[in-house]
Amino acid sequence: MTDFIRDALDRQLDAAAPPSGLTSGGLTHLGRRRVLRKRLGLTGVTAVLLAAAVTGGLALAPGTPDPGVHAATTTQADYPLPVPQPGVEYRWQPGNSDITENQATRELSAALWPLIDAVPNATPVAYDSNGQVVGAPLTASTFPSFTRRTDRIDADGVPTGYERPVYTQFHWLKFDGMIRPDVFSVSYRPKGSYEFGGASDPDNPTMPDWRHVAESCGHMEYAFRGEPGWVSDTTCAELTGPGGERIMTMGQTTVAPGGITSYSRSVMIQTPDGNLRLVQDFGPTPTVYGSDTPDIADPRPGLSLERLTELALALPAVILQ
Repeated sequence: MTDFIRDALDRQLDAAAPPSGLTSGGLTHLGRRRVLRKRLGLTGVTAVLLAAAVTGGLALAPGTPDPGVHAATTTQADYPLPVPQPGVEYRWQPGNSDITENQATRELSAALWPLIDAVPNATPVAYDSNGQVVGAPLTASTFPSFTRRTDRIDADGVPTGYERPVYTQFHWLKFDGMIRPDVFSVSYRPKGSYEFGGASDPDNPTMPDWRHVAESCGHMEYAFRGEPGWVSDTTCAELTGPGGERIMTMGQTTVAPGGITSYSRSVMIQTPDGNLRLVQDFGPTPTVYGSDTPDIADPRPGLSLERLTELALALPAVILQ
C-alpha cells in the first residue's frame, strides 16, 4: 500500500507545477525523511488556520441519544446540493453535534484509535486554551469519539431546508521533540453534499466555498480579518486509489505578515459509495501563545502525504445519515 501511494504521489507531484518554494522533490524528500524518522507523521498550520478549520465544522458539543435508525439502512442515501441561482449567496450553518453516538460513530471511533496509537514517536494528548498539555496521555477509553452534526444551507440568509449529516473527530497529537502538538482531524460527508477538489470562498480565501471542503490549490495573497500581507501556497495532486477511490492530496504553506510560516497537509478521498472523507494535520503553532516570535524552528508535521493517505484509506466506509 505504501509503495503504491508513494509512487503515485511521485508521478503526480513531478508532473504538477508547484506554485511556491514547495517543490515536488522537496515535498517528497520531506515526506521520506519524516517516514524514516517516524514511520507515521503529520504536517502543520497556524493557529489562524486551525481556528478556521474548527469553525468550519469541528466544534463538538453534547447531543442526543442514537435514534436507532442507522442499523436498518444498508445503502448510502444521496444528499444533492441545491442548484445555485445567479446572484444568490449560499452559506452553511454548521450545527452542534446532535447525536453523541450511533453505529457510524462507534465504527469510526473504533477504527481510528488503533491507527493513531500505532504512530511512532507521537502521543495523543489533551490540550488547554493556554497551550499546555494537560493530564495523562490519551488512551482508548479517553480518546475523543466521532460525533455527528447536521449542517444546513441558507440562501441570502434564508434557510433553504437543505440538511446533511457530517461526522467529525479531532484531537492533538504531540510528536517527540516538539514543544506543542499537531492537530489531527477527520471528517466524513455524504454522497452528493459536496464537490470534489478545492475552491476558496471569494470573500474569505482561508475557507472553502459552500460547495467544497477545502480551499483552492495554487498561490493566494489576501487580507485576513482586515490585515493584509497573508500568503498561502497549496500544492495539490490527484490520483486513483487501489479500490478505485478518487484521492486529492494537499500540502499548504502559509506565511503571515511578519514572516511567520506554518504548514498543513490534507487528504480528501471520495470512496466508491460516493461519500467523502477529509483527513487533515495542522502542524504545531510556530509561536508561543500571545507572541509574534517563533519558538519552533521547523513546525512541519510528522506524517508524510503518503502516510496520511494510507491512514485515510485504512478508515472504514460507513453509512452516513
